[in-house]
Amino acid sequence: MLDKKIKIKSLPDSESNKDSKDGKYNRVDVLTEENDSTLIMIEIQFTEEIDYFHRMLFGSCKTVVDYFSKGMPYSKVRKVYSINVVYFDLGSGKDYIYHGTTTFKGLHYKDELELTSEQRNEFAKLDIKDIYPEYYIVVPYKYISSVFIRIYSLKGLVFFYHICYICCIKGGRK
Repeated sequence: MLDKKIKIKSLPDSESNKDSKDGKYNRVDVLTEENDSTLIMIEIQFTEEIDYFHRMLFGSCKTVVDYFSKGMPYSKVRKVYSINVVYFDLGSGKDYIYHGTTTFKGLHYKDELELTSEQRNEFAKLDIKDIYPEYYIVVPYKYISSVFIRIYSLKGLVFFYHICYICCIKGGRK
């Protein structure tokens, strides 16, 4: 999926990253970092949550904020990929891997807003979607390839590593 070489940055303790006793925490099973400081958060979710899309949004936004310091220019906001391995139906669809990005479409002329050449140089980005978080949703039970190994013990880590291999090393980015 990502076609990127990554290194594991942390295996966060989900309960310890709350801002306050009553605050929301960002549950991330693995946080990785790419060479260009792009953050890739990976979460495995077994229990169904009707508001999981909102949780994905919260998690990516919190990661952006957690890795941004006071006084930094906004152009230094780090790119975040959110990979979500879910063991339940999240919406309706037939595929087993979904990809979501942010684009801006004109209401009148239907054109897509693009970065100027000055912005491309300043941000070292080609497209607006390269600035915003991107989301991947993987639904394992829909994964019907012959290389699938269905092991639910150890919180799905065998499958998780297999998906990481497919997503980050072998896969092609579209």
